Amino acid sequence: MMFNERQKRILQAVTVDYISTAEPVGSRTIARKYNLGVSPATIRNEMYELEEAGYLEQPHTSAGRIPSDLGYRFFVDVLMEPYAVDQRQATSIRSGLMQQVQELTDLLHQTARLLAHLTQYTTILIGPIRVKRVFKSLVFVGVDQYHVLAVLVTEPNFVENVLIELTELTSTEELDALGVTLAEILQGQDLSRLSFTMHQQIKSLVPQKPLYEGLMRLFFANQDPRAENIIIEGATLLLEQPEFMDIAKVKNFLRAMEGKEVLVNILTEDTNARGLRVKIGKENRIGEFQECSLVTATYEYDGEIVGTLGVLGPTRLDYAKATAMVSLLSQILSEQLDEII
Repeated sequence: MMFNERQKRILQAVTVDYISTAEPVGSRTIARKYNLGVSPATIRNEMYELEEAGYLEQPHTSAGRIPSDLGYRFFVDVLMEPYAVDQRQATSIRSGLMQQVQELTDLLHQTARLLAHLTQYTTILIGPIRVKRVFKSLVFVGVDQYHVLAVLVTEPNFVENVLIELTELTSTEELDALGVTLAEILQGQDLSRLSFTMHQQIKSLVPQKPLYEGLMRLFFANQDPRAENIIIEGATLLLEQPEFMDIAKVKNFLRAMEGKEVLVNILTEDTNARGLRVKIGKENRIGEFQECSLVTATYEYDGEIVGTLGVLGPTRLDYAKATAMVSLLSQILSEQLDEII
């Protein structure tokens, strides 16, 4: 459709008003609130044209109009005015996050929690995707006489652990010495690509079979990048939106949210594409999410894309604010990864 300027302004006004009020917008409302310089009858005719072209919908007879998915897409791509993040606010967000976190896990959770707070939408974050698991350190922590916690750190700063039940008493000194020896031979090694010779060397150094088997579980855990950590914050925020008052719809949505692999699939599509992405309504392949919109951005470490951060809301999403906040938080997250890792 070739839009004239008046149609663009009307579509923009309908979309902005509906995002704000969640109520279908009529021609009289547009004439009264948006000062377009034309009569309600003229606006009504233009709205009819926009509806015929698929950019507006009329949810009920004699009701006002709301944007369709196509209308939202045109709004986001062409009509949306950028949300101006106040420099003072951006500085406050950045400094606040820096003061609160010291470790990678904290940084990821705090970032997701902060984005949910700022947007009032459900936040989804996919933790850094690891293709390699390069050894950094290994520490044994005695829990009691027959249980030891093995704590593994891999590059850049991922921490994993496993509780191992021993069959024989092993002193703290022996465990410390074993940790030092293993660290010496494994330093800088990619655990996903250990040679047969290296396996045999580790096996010869570890005194007990349960300890060896526990270390193997730890060394070779979570090698599938799709099994990486996914963080969801503010899941109930979406349910506060008027679009989700239907109990059956809520149940279907929550069930879909529980299947985290579905979220991983949605968020990791086009993972190699840097920058912001907005998926609106039926642009989402999964049925339960086709009444939602998703705003995502990748974040980076050392110049490489390592994860995805985004917000999920109704198609009546405040796209301007959501895109601004997702962009800002993904940028800050990338900066902080370089700082703490």
